[in-house]
Amino acid sequence: MGLESHPIIEVLESTQDTEQLLAILAGLTVKVKIVSRDRLDMAVVKERKQNGYPGLAWLADVPELVADRWTVNYIRHNLTKYDEMIEKELVDRIGREAGHAVLKSKVLGQIAKAYPHVAFECNRQKDALWNSDMVL
Repeated sequence: MGLESHPIIEVLESTQDTEQLLAILAGLTVKVKIVSRDRLDMAVVKERKQNGYPGLAWLADVPELVADRWTVNYIRHNLTKYDEMIEKELVDRIGREAGHAVLKSKVLGQIAKAYPHVAFECNRQKDALWNSDMVL
């Protein structure tokens, strides 16, 4: 299902403010910094060691789906301007819930292109995002 035909977007498009926000988000360019797979894996392990997994030595020490989720989240928060875009475009805006979903989906799509080895996880997160019950 495309973003423009999702029921959440259809409901929100009834307000001018939300339409403006969605137009802004549609025009954003998402860049993903590219690093080597080894460097990426080491950075993910380092971050996880600092956040509750002190004994973790390798991403291979956890199930692949977990490692991929961690990797995608690391990329989103550290190798894109995702958090800055949220702060700049979504804070205190009408339509921010749907805007967040649109932005996250857009970022996940770019991550999947830049890092094909985690494309399945990016698509899983996008599917979960658009198939969840969002409170508006």
